[in-house]
Amino acid sequence: MKRICLAIAFSWLVVSCSKSNGPSPSYSSTLTFSVNGQQVTFTGTVDTTNGIAADVSGVLPGSGDSASVVLNFLIANAAPSTYQGYFYDTSAKQNVSFDLLDIKTAVDYQSGTGNFKAQITSNNGQLLEGTFQGEIYLNYGPSTVDSLAITNGTLTVSY
Repeated sequence: MKRICLAIAFSWLVVSCSKSNGPSPSYSSTLTFSVNGQQVTFTGTVDTTNGIAADVSGVLPGSGDSASVVLNFLIANAAPSTYQGYFYDTSAKQNVSFDLLDIKTAVDYQSGTGNFKAQITSNNGQLLEGTFQGEIYLNYGPSTVDSLAITNGTLTVSY
């Protein structure tokens, strides 16, 4: 009986120690792109909780202000098991969200629906590479006149 109790206790310990309740691990990402014709490079991490989101920071051309960018391959209402196939699709440009926040002024530019595209050029399951471009708008919407053109974008994401 003592051996059975010890076996059950040991099994419970192994199972409870193997659970992970923390956030998904962060990986590295680099985005290089032009903002209204001026080239910048932002580096940072990757969140794989709901798809692949490159969360990077750098310095804006012109103002020299620090900024953060999130390029998000978010898959709404999709099970995690379907993410991998989505990120291996090199046949078509995909809609993604792009958010640029000037940290000093708190001015936020975001892509509207369908205004920002990314093309995955390669993905070996650990390294995703691609290109991106689009228009981002002050206060999230093409109805505003203040916008920035994001062109010549390249992304390298290790996950």
